[in-house]
Amino acid sequence: MTQMAPAVTNAAGWGAIHRLSTRVRICDICDICGYTSGAAVSQPEISIVMPFRDAAATLPTALASIGRQRGAAFELLAVDDGSADGSAAIVAARARADGRVRLLSPGRVGLVGALNAGVAAARAPLIARMDADDLMHPDRLRLQRDALLARPELALVASRVALFP
Repeated sequence: MTQMAPAVTNAAGWGAIHRLSTRVRICDICDICGYTSGAAVSQPEISIVMPFRDAAATLPTALASIGRQRGAAFELLAVDDGSADGSAAIVAARARADGRVRLLSPGRVGLVGALNAGVAAARAPLIARMDADDLMHPDRLRLQRDALLARPELALVASRVALFP
């Protein structure tokens, strides 16, 4: 297990962003991890890793919340963990419309394997973790990135969550 700096909470968004000064593997103990067109980001600041399996009911809303991010250049690595419900087709359609989105299909590798596949494909120095049934606050990535840039001794920033039905 890798030692990480303590988390810093931020009420403005959900989830965590890790600084990748070196490549890390995600263990099975932790739960971590102006753009106006559909063009790919040449060099993203943040790679969002979102594993999913059979999440067709929640993916459209999760993808829409990611698409509303303000002030941070990102790529989304959506990792299909062997879906059988059309989830991959939803992400593939979004990837065709938005160059920031990439669909990875490593097969049924489990949550940790899917997360590691996403981290391995990441092009950015920061990794954000997202679940396919979560919503992302529009300023989450910008605020968490800014916190990491302001405090280079931090390896991770996280935030409070708001539960919804």
